[in-house]
Amino acid sequence: MSDYLEKLHKEIYEIIQRIDKVCNDNGLRYYLIGGTLLGAVRHGGFIPWDDDLDIAMPRADFQRFIAIAARELGSEYHLSWITTDPQYFLRFAKVCKNNTSFVENLGRGSYSDFGIFVDIFPLDVTNGYNKKIEYRRAISKKLEIAMHLRRENVHDIKHLLAKIVPNPVLHYISTAVMRSKSSKSGSYYSNFGSQYAIKKQTMPISWFAEGICIQFEDGEFSAPKEYQRVLESIFGPNYMQLPPKNSRRTHYPQKVVFSDGEVMLFKTPDKKVSVEDNT
Repeated sequence: MSDYLEKLHKEIYEIIQRIDKVCNDNGLRYYLIGGTLLGAVRHGGFIPWDDDLDIAMPRADFQRFIAIAARELGSEYHLSWITTDPQYFLRFAKVCKNNTSFVENLGRGSYSDFGIFVDIFPLDVTNGYNKKIEYRRAISKKLEIAMHLRRENVHDIKHLLAKIVPNPVLHYISTAVMRSKSSKSGSYYSNFGSQYAIKKQTMPISWFAEGICIQFEDGEFSAPKEYQRVLESIFGPNYMQLPPKNSRRTHYPQKVVFSDGEVMLFKTPDKKVSVEDNT
């Protein structure tokens, strides 16, 4: 497992280096977030047992990145988003490395393979946490599930909407819900696509600002200006404390193909793989 993570981290690191260059060349804001930000602060890079990398962009910068990605990313990478794949269903985008594979079990007998990737989450302006925010998140999540169901052989009548309405239409509605016009003058960012509770992911815009450079592996990348407050909001005041070993987990990798052609298969494909911290 350590060989897998070391090799995977190298591939992912190359992707974030490319994203960083595209953003810097085009004046786009982005921030390390979630477990990636925690890894930067607590470990100086990847959390040793983690197998992904997350960044976030204010919605306006996110939209600009989507528009220029095909031109700016280069031949080694591609963007996965509704504009590049009409069957795409997630509320956030992925930049993937070409000629790689990262097969995940999504449940219900469904699998994804976007290639080795970096996730990019849009940050939407809101008026702060309230019941409406929870409602908007719930709607956007249900629409994401509906889009996901189009990839599966679902015959349940309650999922009929997923079979009738095209994914681009559902995706447009989901984005409109997250970008509610009533929040345009708000002073908070909310990350509706995050796995963490929306209350934890609704924070003052001032905590992000223009960002600051922070060490991550061998380079420096953009992080929220008040990254300590961001981490405390998501993980609590003891975020520097290591979790129990049985809580250190990866995604659901079934098969990973690296850019050099090496293939790694996993013996427990239907369960998250537990990885001990050997560093």
